[in-house]
Amino acid sequence: MQMKKKLTRLKLINWHYFNNETILLKNTNLFSGENGAGKSTILDALQLVLTTNSRRFNLAANADSSRTLKSYVRGKTGEEGNEYLRKKAVISYIALEVYEESRQRYFVIGAKFDSPDAESSVKTKWFCEECRLEALSFLVDNKPARDEQFKNNGKKISFIPQSSMARDKFKRRLGNLNDKFFEILPKSIAFKPMKNVKSFVSQFILPERTIDIDVLRENIRSLKEMQGVVEEVRKHIASLEEIQNLYNDIMRIDEQITVTDIIVKLADLYNKRETFSQRKEELQKAEIQFSTYQRENERLTEEIESLNERYTALIVSLEQGQTAQLIKDIKNELKNKERDKNSFSKKFETLKGQLNRVKTAQKQVLQVFNADCYDMDRFIDAEVSVEEKNSFIIEVENSFSKSKKEINNSIYSLRTEIDALKNTLIRLDNEINKLQENKITYPKNTTLLQAEIKKEFKARGILSDVYIFSDLLEISDSKWQNAVEGYLNTQRFHIIVEPQYYNIAAEVYDKCKNRIHTAAVVNTSKIRTDLTIHENSLASVVESKNRYAMAYAYYLLGTVAMCDSVGELKQHETAITQSCMLYKGHTLRKINPEVYKMPYIGKYALAEQLKIKQKEYDEKTGEKRELELSKRKYDAAFAALEDCNFEIMKSVLSSPLDLRKISDEISGLKAELNEAESDMNYIGLQMESEELKSRINTLQDKLGNTRQTIGKEEEKIDHIKRDLSELENSISYAGSSLEELSEKFASAYAEAERRFAEHQKTKAFSTIFENCDQRRKGLNTQKEDKELQLRLKQQNFKDGELGTGLEVMSEYKKEYDNLAKNDLIGYEEKLCKMKENCEMEFRESFLAKMRENIENAISLFKELNKTLKPIYYGNDSYRFDYSPAKNRKRLYEMITSEFNLAGFNLMSEQFDAEYHDEMEELFSKLTESSENGEEVISEYTDYRSYLDYDIEIISRDGKTQKFSKIYREKSGGETQTPYYVAIAASFTQLYSVGETIKVIMLDEAFDKMDEERIKQMLEFFKLQDFQVILAAPTSRLELIGEQSDNIVMIYTDGSHNSFTEGISYDEL
Repeated sequence: MQMKKKLTRLKLINWHYFNNETILLKNTNLFSGENGAGKSTILDALQLVLTTNSRRFNLAANADSSRTLKSYVRGKTGEEGNEYLRKKAVISYIALEVYEESRQRYFVIGAKFDSPDAESSVKTKWFCEECRLEALSFLVDNKPARDEQFKNNGKKISFIPQSSMARDKFKRRLGNLNDKFFEILPKSIAFKPMKNVKSFVSQFILPERTIDIDVLRENIRSLKEMQGVVEEVRKHIASLEEIQNLYNDIMRIDEQITVTDIIVKLADLYNKRETFSQRKEELQKAEIQFSTYQRENERLTEEIESLNERYTALIVSLEQGQTAQLIKDIKNELKNKERDKNSFSKKFETLKGQLNRVKTAQKQVLQVFNADCYDMDRFIDAEVSVEEKNSFIIEVENSFSKSKKEINNSIYSLRTEIDALKNTLIRLDNEINKLQENKITYPKNTTLLQAEIKKEFKARGILSDVYIFSDLLEISDSKWQNAVEGYLNTQRFHIIVEPQYYNIAAEVYDKCKNRIHTAAVVNTSKIRTDLTIHENSLASVVESKNRYAMAYAYYLLGTVAMCDSVGELKQHETAITQSCMLYKGHTLRKINPEVYKMPYIGKYALAEQLKIKQKEYDEKTGEKRELELSKRKYDAAFAALEDCNFEIMKSVLSSPLDLRKISDEISGLKAELNEAESDMNYIGLQMESEELKSRINTLQDKLGNTRQTIGKEEEKIDHIKRDLSELENSISYAGSSLEELSEKFASAYAEAERRFAEHQKTKAFSTIFENCDQRRKGLNTQKEDKELQLRLKQQNFKDGELGTGLEVMSEYKKEYDNLAKNDLIGYEEKLCKMKENCEMEFRESFLAKMRENIENAISLFKELNKTLKPIYYGNDSYRFDYSPAKNRKRLYEMITSEFNLAGFNLMSEQFDAEYHDEMEELFSKLTESSENGEEVISEYTDYRSYLDYDIEIISRDGKTQKFSKIYREKSGGETQTPYYVAIAASFTQLYSVGETIKVIMLDEAFDKMDEERIKQMLEFFKLQDFQVILAAPTSRLELIGEQSDNIVMIYTDGSHNSFTEGISYDEL
């Protein structure tokens, strides 16, 4: 049998009610006595010396005990007015004598206690001496020895001042005991059989392992607070987005109102044009009517002429005379000449009319470009020959034909340029609208991909933003803005997501690759965030509150040196100047200014872009206006050239000369007529014709009426012409108004034209006008409703501190920019750091320790089962069965998961997806702040609660039973057996190596066992070679005493004095 170290005697000086007591100890020791006699007092003394723990006394005797070291040293009585047995200064001793079988010698370990007064704490000193008890001077002059008086065979003892030092010394001296001894011994003393295995395991087998989670709890609370802040900011941003969306709705309604207004104006214009056409038709009809009356006039005229012929016949005799014949011939000649003159006058008027058109055309042509200038008055000069005029008109006609071709080409070019400018203005108008809505216009594929990733994140419940790289950057030195923008170029538009979500973003991109291309997603997990930025690199002027954006900026710009001059560039691998001269790959080049003309980086980028876009819009509008003015001049010149008819001019070129000649001839004939009509004979004959003349007068009255009607028709025609003129002016004004609208609202104008064209297919202009007028009223109502909603939303946002109405939207845009592009990014970065701190603390302070504790528990059970395997109690052996606690299986799996290892990101997507609910539950429990919060926290930080336990009973024939299933079927003694066997196995493990003590101590032992089972249990203990120390009441004395080597009775005299007496079993 293995040699051991054996407790032989116990010395007590001033220990509770024991004044000076020496107690003998053997192999199996039973301490018995009435309640309160001092059984547990002796066990506590033994425990104190063996464990050097003076703060943990046996609770088995009294669960509500308030025993303390002071109460033992001073002898607490529990009497009112007489609290302690020992007054004044008190010195106490406990000493334990031990025998080493292998060396056949003794040593003593113990403690000295000093209590100067009832209020002060007790001071403890320890000692370990190679001697027997008698060699130590515990008493001097019948009083407990002071420090200097306490000696070993006359030699002053050297005390051990600290408990930890004493523990190490005693541990080695008692046989290099395992540290578990100091946990198990007090538990075995206090052990009472329990109703379930879990309680037994928690209280006896598995030691309590406290996990300090104060820092973790604070980190979790801070994390939750920051999550709350981020959530609050996101809510504010969502509210601001709702406000912005309402504002955008109002702007869209405004645009629809503008579109409707334009359609109304277009309908009005086209309606006027239609009216103009109708009035023109009326004019044509009036002119036809006028021609009818003209023909009536001609008929009456002819009738009068016929009567005049008859009148002429009646006075034929007058005409037979020579004078009369002369007058007749002259008049006939004059009539013919007047007719010719009238014809020549009309031709001359035609010539002058055509000449005015030619002059106008020449004037219009000279306004658009340099051309030959001709003296057009030569065409009406009678002194210029027809031959010269013919030659001249051919020259002018050729010149005009050439000008017409050139002008037509110019008009086509101008129309092309104007159409291109219209498209540009529509694009700029859309971009300006977006900028005014707080949206920078990024490349189409970038925004499409960003939207798709956001959509996927939302579907998966991922609360992480998808940023465009440039949105996250600021430039600290504006002088280097162009250099940063120019060097980054399209990399400004790369998409940034948190590392754990990159794979999701990549999957989204892969699904959309057939319709989205050239955009880019940054794999932020591959970019180091701990690099130091070189002060002279281009990265040094870039700032970001987002760690991944900053890391990517360093990755791209960290090796680009900033130089003041081109001469310095060649000193670096890659370098750039403020003027965007770039040196790279041993090549110098100037970055295209178009790349950095439009800024995308920084909080002022949007305002700057809006300024640039507005300036470009104004410039393009000015260019369009100038081109349209030029086109109008070219159109006018072309129309004027089209209005020239040289063929007509050629046909009437001789009219000036013909008219002058015929006028001279008529003047001569009139002189001859006057001379002939002065003949008196002729006058007499003429009087006879007067009667016939009166008849002619009647017809002439009718002719006058007809001519009066003709005059009215002429007035009607003039009125229509005035209407047409007014309509023409109105049409011109409406056209100019629409032209201004097309410049001011290019996009709306294009939409209005498209919709008007659609309406025009099925509706009359008047119907379009009326419908759109109604729609405009409806849109105005919608706008009023939206404005009301906007004001309500604005009022609900921070109690309306930014104001309400459209006019304060700039303040809301600033607030949105500040929150979305500044505060949120900063808070998210803080949240990210808090998550990392929380993760690290969670891993190191909780998960790792919890996993370690669970693994140690499993190892302990394996070792304990290994120890239990060969041990049989009667026909049965026992083993512990353990498994993940059913009520915490998922938490157990999370704690023991492979993710709970260094190198894994506990907040990663994969871990979060697997254990999100468990993490939430655990975080919630660890930060519990309710009344029973500490109890909940204690429960969730106790590794023992994550396992379920049972004891498996294995008979020699191999049959097994679960202790939990048979517990209620067995007697009390039977149910105690597995516990005592397990305790024995635990001690067997502790004492398995080397020469050690083999003490097992039990208070209130075997209280429900019968005699046979007590006998079996003590025999079982003897087989394990234990030195057994038991305490039991006198009612169990006979049952246990028979199996004991040493029975120690403890008595008290009723005056707070206790003493012991050794007896034999036969004396009972």
